[in-house]
Amino acid sequence: MKSLILTAVSLLALSLPASAGENRLQITQEGVDNELTVDQSAATRSTVGGLVIDQTSETVYFQTGMRETDQVDEQGKPIFEPVYTGRPVGNLYASQADIASQAGIGNSATMTITGIDGWVGLLQETPSGSVDGNSATIEALGGSSAYVGQIGSNNTATLTASDKASGTILQSGHDNIGTVNVLGQGARAVLSQIGDGNNNQLDVTAPNADVSYFVDGYGLSGLVPAEVSTSVSGPITIRQTAIGVSPLGAVTTLPSGVTVTQSGQ
Repeated sequence: MKSLILTAVSLLALSLPASAGENRLQITQEGVDNELTVDQSAATRSTVGGLVIDQTSETVYFQTGMRETDQVDEQGKPIFEPVYTGRPVGNLYASQADIASQAGIGNSATMTITGIDGWVGLLQETPSGSVDGNSATIEALGGSSAYVGQIGSNNTATLTASDKASGTILQSGHDNIGTVNVLGQGARAVLSQIGDGNNNQLDVTAPNADVSYFVDGYGLSGLVPAEVSTSVSGPITIRQTAIGVSPLGAVTTLPSGVTVTQSGQ
């Protein structure tokens, strides 16, 4: 299947089953002016399907200051201890589904898949009354997996996964811009954006690295892309949120197993 362009006016359900060695595409389009362009010409046994987005919330602790204690050091100077503030932050997670979906108005996605056993999952939904749809550019190269989920309006996702890597961009809100580049066998990169007007990029070039970048807020943008280029022994989690998120209260002793996250604009 070299190039397939689908545009929905009301409701379109398309399933192109494959025999062994062929490519597969399943999509449902519902709404107006939704468009999907797929190039599987250099792929074998590739699949275009969907995904399901789940949103969770957890308490994350941030260091928000220092506090003087009633103790002194050997020189008689007061001892200070850090103060942490717990805040609820949201995370988006995706699971694979059989059928890609575009619903609402003006969603567009362009996919390029190469290699053997590549997988692309797509979910795009605009709420009722929206004027601008979501857009996604997805490359799953060399047998990689790529997933884009967008719920809201005017979100933009650019995702490139190469050399049997796995990349994901999930967006819930409006006017978010997300970019993920992931390269290397077994590498995994996830960018989750909740809120409006966020602009973030994640680059992972270390084989077998497992990196998640969670953004929860409004107008949050990294000055430079978050980048992981060296393999590590365990998963890496990066969080970005605004100081203005409702606090749950300040503490000086963290619960067992809790890690501290930096925050700011």
